[in-house]
Amino acid sequence: MWKTYFPEDMLKELRENHDFRRQSSENLTKEEWIREIGDAECVISHWGTPKFTSDVLSACPNLKIIAHAAGSVAGVCSDSVFEKGITVITANFIMSKYVAEAILGHLITSLRGNVDLHMRMVSGETWPKEKTPSKSLFNAKIG
Repeated sequence: MWKTYFPEDMLKELRENHDFRRQSSENLTKEEWIREIGDAECVISHWGTPKFTSDVLSACPNLKIIAHAAGSVAGVCSDSVFEKGITVITANFIMSKYVAEAILGHLITSLRGNVDLHMRMVSGETWPKEKTPSKSLFNAKIG
């Protein structure tokens, strides 16, 4: 997953210019999280990363960069992060393409009733004999 969000040249730069550690941070207590960050200058966060609260940031004065390998940083960055001037990087640009593609797939699946048809078949029903209205995204405005 690292290479999906961070090209090798970017990881190389982070390793060369910052105290870079690669650890899991899921399900840590605040105290464990503080020990995990320690004196690091850069943290690459992801879903499940504990929040960077003012308590955490006070105990980790060397932190300069939070590189969030996911979309919104709301779940990991408190206002204190921005007040302290810590640089925050997000993978929104990369993630947006995959999210848009998934939404398009869900829209088409929903319009065609594929989930209902699947559930009917799984439960042993036969394919419905009645014709279901065909819906499409052609000439539709979505946003």
